[in-house]
Amino acid sequence: MQLQTPYGQKSGSQSLQPLINTLLLNASFIDNIGLMHGKMGISVYFFHLARSTRNKVYDEYAGELIDEIYEETTVNTPVNFENGLAGIGWGIEYLVQNGFIEADTDEVLGDFDDRISKELIYNPPEDTGLLMGILGIGAYFFKRLQNPSSTEENNTTSVKQQTLEHILDILDEKIQNTDELVKEPIYFQTLKHPNTETSKQTQTFSEKLQQQNIHNKFFDITWDYPALLWFLAEAYNQTIFNYKLRKLLPRLIEPLSRGTNLPGLCSNRLLLAVALSKLHQTTNYERGTTNENHLYIDTIISNLLRNIDRNTINTEFIPNDATLRHGTSGIGWIYSQLHHLRGGIYFKQEMEYWRKEAPLAQGVNKINHEPKAGSAHGFGILEGLAGILFTLK
Repeated sequence: MQLQTPYGQKSGSQSLQPLINTLLLNASFIDNIGLMHGKMGISVYFFHLARSTRNKVYDEYAGELIDEIYEETTVNTPVNFENGLAGIGWGIEYLVQNGFIEADTDEVLGDFDDRISKELIYNPPEDTGLLMGILGIGAYFFKRLQNPSSTEENNTTSVKQQTLEHILDILDEKIQNTDELVKEPIYFQTLKHPNTETSKQTQTFSEKLQQQNIHNKFFDITWDYPALLWFLAEAYNQTIFNYKLRKLLPRLIEPLSRGTNLPGLCSNRLLLAVALSKLHQTTNYERGTTNENHLYIDTIISNLLRNIDRNTINTEFIPNDATLRHGTSGIGWIYSQLHHLRGGIYFKQEMEYWRKEAPLAQGVNKINHEPKAGSAHGFGILEGLAGILFTLK
């Protein structure tokens, strides 16, 4: 007998309700309040679940998590996107803009703006990436600028715009070596994987990667290069920055004209293809444009999508990984974005496969079904249960 999930989908013989209950019972005990691994991301999930099911219990619980986040935010809370103020503030702004909660974010997030801006000026991150780097700070301020109240009459709008312009200048300086930037994520044996706690476990992770014959390259949905392209696509929507982007984008895309720079893993090819599709749609680059660096962007995307198949993708994961960051849920999200950006029955079919046919049991096994109370990674959006459930909507 097949049971209906809260989203109206089928999950074989297994209902999603026990997994949802696991989140309900444990989220308040998580010691991470951030967007990617903690209470902020889980709150976003429950707000969506409440809307789709019209269940007030989920809505009230999501609101309680928001209250806990405010109570647990201190002067020692970092500013990064992964675990800190930028991610939490992005989440609050997202909830307000999508009608889940009501708030004046210029008032609620004013202190966040000040702290993050000062950190950017006096202690800018060395990292370029989304989670711990400059892209995460930029993502926060872009989300703030997307608020309907951010008009020319609003005094804070120009401050946000100036901050974003400064961020684009920093990125311009950081990404001089584009051939290095386009290289796939590499797992080094000395690097601790986020889901492990001991050197023995880290060794096991590395060994499993090698057993999959992927030469220490791995799929990571937060890979800096696609994240940067997506970020710049968002920046193009704010037309005041286009004069900078017209100089920056050709330098970023030019290395992809050389086939040797294209990713080797099918999963990473998909990720790069969706970022380029987003950029292409936003900037409206078409064949015949006078900018020769973008004449063949469609060809690059076609090359990336060539010879992609499910079996190969499955060999590129650690067995039983259904997480958003490194596993099947991430592939499902990518195909949903490709379907949204490019249309076509193929992307829709693949989206449905990775959402419904890829066993949910993988996700249950990955987090051992009963993650340790207080452990952020077992429950969060990026590498835990909330992200797996979220992609099934």
